[in-house]
Amino acid sequence: MPHAMQADLVTTAPPVTHDAAMPVPFALLRLGNATYTVGEGPRGRLFFMNDDAGGWDDLNRTLEDGWQEIGARILVSTRDALHDFLHTHMIRLATENASADDTRYDIGGFVWDLRPVSADTVAVRFPLHDWRQVTVPGLDPKATPRERAIAVFLAARPDLGRTMAGNVHAWAKRLAAGALVTPIM
Repeated sequence: MPHAMQADLVTTAPPVTHDAAMPVPFALLRLGNATYTVGEGPRGRLFFMNDDAGGWDDLNRTLEDGWQEIGARILVSTRDALHDFLHTHMIRLATENASADDTRYDIGGFVWDLRPVSADTVAVRFPLHDWRQVTVPGLDPKATPRERAIAVFLAARPDLGRTMAGNVHAWAKRLAAGALVTPIM
């Protein structure tokens, strides 16, 4: 194609318009198997969109926060990050002097015990406390012991999301360090 015709095609193409209220996509952020579109809105505010879900979600972050912080915010916003954190960090400990049904767990130095009582009730013992029963409605009897322990721990500590928010965020930042950022041209 002659050079003059190429120039004519470029100049006659309709201009791309964008709604000022909508974020302008500028990057793809890949975290594990998921890819998110990141866009910039008014005043440099960032938004993200999961291609499967549609719609923009406010990141409450700017580029100055850095990609690791942006990725961490997306991870915490798009999954049950507390559950995933517990699944990753909870360790089952060997118990020598406990009954056969007792199980001991450690989450970052916080050691606690679990004892099944019935299909949806479990006794738990936290440091400096006696055993107490916790009912977990809908506890799946086919769930793995780890998943059951997480469900019980969450039910027994309803404030856990708030008290562990800093740990979960730090974990999400470590995961986000492996993110792949691709510019949208």
